Amino acid sequence: MLWDPSSTRSNDFDSTEDMSADKYEPIVVSKSSASTAKEDRSTETAIDQVFADEVSVTDQPANAQPIEADTTVARTPTSLFRPLDESRLERQRLHFRQRVLATTTCLASTTGWCIALSVAIVSLIHAGCTWMGYTFDTGRPIVALSAVLAVASIHFVLPTGLRSLGMRIRLNMPHKLQRRVEMNSVADQLKFLRVVSIIAVALPLTSLLLADRPSDTNAQLIDWLPAIALAILCFIGASIIRFAALPIYRRNREAFIKRSLREHHRGVALRSFIAQWDNPAREIYRTCRLSRRLSCVHRTFFVAMIGLFSAAGCLAALIQTPAFLGFGAVGIAVLAIAIQWPTSHRLVVWSGKMIDPFCADQDEYEVYG
Repeated sequence: MLWDPSSTRSNDFDSTEDMSADKYEPIVVSKSSASTAKEDRSTETAIDQVFADEVSVTDQPANAQPIEADTTVARTPTSLFRPLDESRLERQRLHFRQRVLATTTCLASTTGWCIALSVAIVSLIHAGCTWMGYTFDTGRPIVALSAVLAVASIHFVLPTGLRSLGMRIRLNMPHKLQRRVEMNSVADQLKFLRVVSIIAVALPLTSLLLADRPSDTNAQLIDWLPAIALAILCFIGASIIRFAALPIYRRNREAFIKRSLREHHRGVALRSFIAQWDNPAREIYRTCRLSRRLSCVHRTFFVAMIGLFSAAGCLAALIQTPAFLGFGAVGIAVLAIAIQWPTSHRLVVWSGKMIDPFCADQDEYEVYG
């Protein structure tokens, strides 16, 4: 028999009788004890607060004003006192410079083309009215038409130029027109730039041929001083874009160009283009994203420069003095535009000036540059 019931006692199991001696009496806390505990906790809190205040006062400089006893010292998060990140500040400076460069270039381009177009159109209208026997002053119509063209250009054309120079902005140009402006190859880009150059030359020549010849041969130079000053400013702006825009853009976008060149060991497709042998119709800009972006930068700078030269020539065409100052200024403007005639060789050289300072091996393209 494995288990004997007679050997089992009732006190072998948990019994209330055996456990009665081990019971604990309940602890009764009086009101005075509870209040004493609350006072102890409040005292500890006050001590902690005083210690925190002492630490805050000790950390202050010697010449600081003492803190009043009843002043509450707020605990400031330590994250506000982190040291400034120099690389972040440098990126912000470069980003600000890039925005200034893009905005200035695009506004100058818009101003130049609006002035050139308005002068040419008003001169054409004035010539037609003169032939029919009606005459009017061309000053105010030129200003009014320039303002209208400027508003339209700022809304539709300006965002395209800003976006090509690295600014994130919404495009307002119609989709069909935007697709026509897109370039897929060097041939497309050269065709577009050559058309722009021809228009830029035609505008001042048209203004010069259709300009109103004053009957008074004693016209004073001071009468044309505003036009002369504005023409000189256009010349200066175009020269700055021609010689200073590329190095400024390259310095501001150095990190972007280096990051894009990591996947192009031989440079970019535009830089590898051999003007003497390659087919310009090859779709370079579809296969290389960096080449497409650089081509847009080149297009924006070129259009701005040519527009300012054309505006200077159109304004010079309005100057009619016995010294033939207007004719000479128009000739200089047309010559400056003709010198910049776009070719595939010049496009490759421009691309080399942009990316060669960031390439490890620059001897590879010296034969073609």
